[in-house]
Amino acid sequence: MEKDLLTLLLLGRSESNLVNQKEILSNLNGYQIAIRLIPSTTQDPFDGIDKLPDVAVLNLNRDAEHDLETLALKRDRALPSVILVGNENHQKYLRLALQIGARDFLSPPPILSNSWSIAWCECIKKKLQHAAQKGASVPS
Repeated sequence: MEKDLLTLLLLGRSESNLVNQKEILSNLNGYQIAIRLIPSTTQDPFDGIDKLPDVAVLNLNRDAEHDLETLALKRDRALPSVILVGNENHQKYLRLALQIGARDFLSPPPILSNSWSIAWCECIKKKLQHAAQKGASVPS
């Protein structure tokens, strides 16, 4: 029986950021990459998701504190491996990030920097490989 490939879900409240990140990560062959625009009326970024991904990349914005507090209050619920993407203003939420079990905190990829985008893509690839402990196959 063939094992499933790792799934990566990009979550955020900015469609342009999500599309940019998906484009950057598109050269990760063999991974299932999806985006989810979080509605402005939703506090829980995972609300309404039936099948959780192996890894979620949660983009933080001005609602970061509320999003993370909501997730921290629901600690009894299963969450995927979470990688947070935010700027230096979001670092004050690292304590909340640890409470939800976040694996890492990355700066957002710049839209026009090809070399930085490649480095960001490699970082995400390593995080995906780490998440393979769940038994999913990992393409090289």
